[in-house]
Amino acid sequence: MHLKEAAKWLHGILVGTPIDVMDGEGQTKATGVRLPSGAIVVNWNREYFEPDERTDESVVSIYANESDAEQATGGRIVDE
Repeated sequence: MHLKEAAKWLHGILVGTPIDVMDGEGQTKATGVRLPSGAIVVNWNREYFEPDERTDESVVSIYANESDAEQATGGRIVDE
């Protein structure tokens, strides 16, 4: 199960809004969820990065709010 799906549902209760982090060219940098608190949790799209810049394992980042997430990722948060 992807982070987006896992974070979206907890015991059958919707707990967040699925989001994507898009770059200026419409490419997906990361996918994740906006929690009811306003926090943003994303799983980085490793395929977005050049092979020599990719991590071997999945990377999850947590940001306090949408503004922090956009500043840190250099992308735009888009609700699905």
